[in-house]
Amino acid sequence: MKLAIVGGGSTYTPELIDGLAREKALLPMAEIWLLDPDAKRLEILAEFSRRLLSAHGASTRVFTTSALSEAIHQADFVISQIRVGGQAARQKDTELGLRYNLVGQETTGCGGFACALRHIPASVEIARAMEKHAPKATLINFTNPAGIVTEALHRASPIKTIGICNVPWVMRRDIADYYKVPFESVELEYFGLNHLSWATKIKIRDEDKTGDVLRHASDIHAERYRFPQELIQSIEALPSPYLRYYYLTPDVIEELKQAQKTRAQEVMEIEGELLCQYSNPKLVEKPPQLMKRGGIYYGEVAVSAMKAMVGKTQSRQIVNLPNGKVFDWLPKEAVIEFPWKISQSGFVPDKTPVVSPSMKALMIEVKTYEELTIEAALKGDRKAAYLALLVNPLVGSASKAKKVLDEILEINSAYLPQFKATV
Repeated sequence: MKLAIVGGGSTYTPELIDGLAREKALLPMAEIWLLDPDAKRLEILAEFSRRLLSAHGASTRVFTTSALSEAIHQADFVISQIRVGGQAARQKDTELGLRYNLVGQETTGCGGFACALRHIPASVEIARAMEKHAPKATLINFTNPAGIVTEALHRASPIKTIGICNVPWVMRRDIADYYKVPFESVELEYFGLNHLSWATKIKIRDEDKTGDVLRHASDIHAERYRFPQELIQSIEALPSPYLRYYYLTPDVIEELKQAQKTRAQEVMEIEGELLCQYSNPKLVEKPPQLMKRGGIYYGEVAVSAMKAMVGKTQSRQIVNLPNGKVFDWLPKEAVIEFPWKISQSGFVPDKTPVVSPSMKALMIEVKTYEELTIEAALKGDRKAAYLALLVNPLVGSASKAKKVLDEILEINSAYLPQFKATV
């Protein structure tokens, strides 16, 4: 099999390579092609990837290229993990949000909106190239904001596409670690949108442990689940950590203002350290510093899905796919984050859960924002872009929406050619 990684110069890449190396028997990759515009980073990641694979006894060959057509030609899987504008663009998103007392995080609020405008056209370009050079391949999207980008890809191209996110996987791992049980013994009844989701039932070895988990949510991982206990008991669910931006907006904005460094600045420092470590010819395993980068266990998520799709195993996995008939109050094409049974024959959704009115209302509101954002990004539609910010619950103000949109289009003009006629 052949795998192409678009954005292969990312410091995330070893997380994926390590997962593939460990599963070489069930998911044998003859070739892995890394594509990235940064030639220096690309070569560092390629050499380290070769050492990782060799240390696990994998015979996979690793190639580098700057040509998309060469990277994806006759690939079986294409993984997209791009970041248009790099961390510098992410930093500007954060700064813009804080100027207007808004959340500028890379997947939510005005930051997530700007990120989506940059990433949707570039992601569609990948899918278009696949239609020509790898029409039977599956596109696995890890590019943020994952849910919005995945839905845009489904709208724009017939290429088979799924979106993955490590958050549900990490939630399961946190619970397994807390109760000292195998990861596989933890199952979640889970639903929502990417970075807007809830676990409403938690089972350990088929025993319902929901109440106990909710009582100990803050203890399970204090850094991720910093929600008031009263809130958790009221919604009767374990919320995705990203719901802090919606449930605790003023607190989060104040935290961002008081922070000595933005997340983009922290990541840039971490990436510098990682690239230095990756360059060490004696390093043949993932460095511990990679855990600080974000996207932990991303390799496990992607590899698990790929194994199931090629028929080596069956997997019940929480991924991002079109809603279909799961929720009759959302459009069929709306991408949701939900458990699916993945096999060589396709994707079968889990049974539809009971959704509380408050969760349903928030999902509809945010999905409306996502659909308008996709329309804006695909068509360069300034009106749709304005309406997207207007209905986004983390923006909401008409005056702020207009000013923020004007600045986003100006700051990102180099990456948004579709809007040039309307700026």
